[in-house]
Amino acid sequence: MTDFHTHVLPGMDDGARDAGESAAMLRLLAGQGVTAAAATPHYYRSDEPIEDFLKRRERAIETLEAAPGFTGTPRLFPGAEVAFFADMSREARVRELRVKGTDVLLLEMPPGIWTSAVVNEVYQLAVSLRLTPLIAHAERYAAGGRNAGALDDIIAFGALVQSNAEFFLSARTRRRAFDMLRRGRIHVFGSDCHNLAPRAPNMGALGTLLRKKLTPDRRRELEETERRLLGARGDL
Repeated sequence: MTDFHTHVLPGMDDGARDAGESAAMLRLLAGQGVTAAAATPHYYRSDEPIEDFLKRRERAIETLEAAPGFTGTPRLFPGAEVAFFADMSREARVRELRVKGTDVLLLEMPPGIWTSAVVNEVYQLAVSLRLTPLIAHAERYAAGGRNAGALDDIIAFGALVQSNAEFFLSARTRRRAFDMLRRGRIHVFGSDCHNLAPRAPNMGALGTLLRKKLTPDRRRELEETERRLLGARGDL
């Protein structure tokens, strides 16, 4: 299983407070059956240039890799949770925010109704920049029907959708989660973990639930999507 959305890098945002907590979070994920994780700290264009963010991220990775208790498992794919901004497809270095080694750009969409301009910008990321936009925690935007049509349009031109594990694990939202999955509006999952408590890794519980609720063929389809996005084969 791959965790496509974690805030595990130390000191980058409101995630892990230090390298020790980062390493402990990764060990928890490994124990839950996660073999790969996309480390996706927040990126806000209004706060800093992409170049500065990338330098901070590299320092955080170096700090984590030097930490006691860091094992190198799960395999870590540095990336970013990129907050949508106008004309982002024209930003010269936006491709450098993709999950490293892939064409996947984890995109946090704007709150409220997605206008045609917003949808077109995601289209440009997919078509002009040849990225695979991965819409982060879409349950916040489309679970109740709001933006569902726009989400379908975005998926139609190659974008995919990530959902937080909690959307499936909560009894209050589980039915909506499986409905979105059935309708093809969710493709991969993430813990969106930030710390050891209260926002700890929870992918193990999600894996147990999916094994209970989905057929083996459907689980294999989801696993194949994970591998394809990471450009991986049988090692993940």
